[in-house]
Amino acid sequence: IIFVLVDLANKQLANPVLNFFALTTDETKSGDFSRDSIKVFGEKFLTGDLCLKSEPIPHKNDGDVKIVVSNSFDDIVLDETKDVLLEVYAPWCGHCKKLEPEYNRLGEVLQNIPSIVIAKVDDTKNEHALVQVKEFPTILFFPAGNKSKEPPLSVDRDRTVEAFVEYIKKNAAIPFTVPEIPEVKQEVSVDLGKIMANSEFVWIFKS
Repeated sequence: IIFVLVDLANKQLANPVLNFFALTTDETKSGDFSRDSIKVFGEKFLTGDLCLKSEPIPHKNDGDVKIVVSNSFDDIVLDETKDVLLEVYAPWCGHCKKLEPEYNRLGEVLQNIPSIVIAKVDDTKNEHALVQVKEFPTILFFPAGNKSKEPPLSVDRDRTVEAFVEYIKKNAAIPFTVPEIPEVKQEVSVDLGKIMANSEFVWIFKS
């Protein structure tokens, strides 16, 4: 167990730490931080008796990518009838932001496969014993059946829709037919004013 002591008066140092652990200054001012209290906290952590932090369960969760929080983790991710792909992310992570459009597209492609769930969880605000990550984003796969006995699979491959679909098809416990993956249309925008300003050509306009 590692304990970190941060001087809140030094905002330049404290704010990144608070953001990393998703804490507010009000939360750090409440509670008992005596030696005995910290000792009991550590003992409960080691025995798994701590109440884990969790965001509220969303009132609506009908998107192509399901939102998971600690209090809904068992119902969504550990559903033994579903093959579940879970992105563990942090809001401040640049790589996570880069992955988001592709991950949302994956959810759209597989939305009509009833045995598959594409989900994500904010690791800075939610905790679960099965989620132990060293970097963001981390992609975990939970095949249907025996989830309580088998640890999740770490997905280490290209982070494209095609690569994710190939991985899920290979490792899913419940067979499914791969749907057609639509091509992404690339939009090209042209700044005519910028082209004209930097062009060495002579532009001639006729009325």
